[in-house]
Amino acid sequence: MALLIRNGEIVTVGSRVQADIYVENETITRIGKNLDAPPNAERIDATGKLVFPGFIDPHVHIYLPFMATFAKDTHETASIAALIGGTTTYIEMCCPSRNDDALGGYELWKSKADGKSACDYAFHMSVTKFVKETESQLRQIVADGTSSFKIFLAYKNFFGVDSPRTAKMPNSWRGCSKSCSPRGRPVPNGMNPAVPNRSKPKALAASRRSSKIQARLATWFICRARRRCARQSTRNHAA
Repeated sequence: MALLIRNGEIVTVGSRVQADIYVENETITRIGKNLDAPPNAERIDATGKLVFPGFIDPHVHIYLPFMATFAKDTHETASIAALIGGTTTYIEMCCPSRNDDALGGYELWKSKADGKSACDYAFHMSVTKFVKETESQLRQIVADGTSSFKIFLAYKNFFGVDSPRTAKMPNSWRGCSKSCSPRGRPVPNGMNPAVPNRSKPKALAASRRSSKIQARLATWFICRARRRCARQSTRNHAA
């Protein structure tokens, strides 16, 4: 069905213009003044309103089993809320646990959204393990249209890779990169808590030294200011 949005102030990255927008088969085909439309086209009067391109939210959680909790939203409620706020596309994080099969988890997440979302959506996939089946499964996921993948360093014992797996991380990373290529790309997420824990004693010691130096400097500046005030007071009395 055709749609004609009349008289809105169209806001883009580079301009703001008062014009009409004509949409056909869910695609904007014309922008201009006083556009014509078929008699059966839906018409919206946007006079006095701003018309933006649909926003894209690149990271949302809708179906989210996370450490024995679940998100409240469904794709129906979340997509309606998104549209009310002007978001017409969202990208949901697909997070199977390390005990789950990557492709099976991906299909489960898709089934939660299929036929239920009121707007466009896509997925960003977490890779919580890399076993021999994972490479072929990631290729299938990329072929299905998902090209963004995440490897967790945080969330130990759940999404994240633990210490034994960390040693295998370069292989997992190369395998994931190879599986996703050329259209997909993995990214790391979070901090491995073992790294700051190893550095904590040095950081605390440096912090204590810094605090002592700052205290000495503050005392020196205060004493200097007091001496200046005393000299100035003496001069004023002498005058």
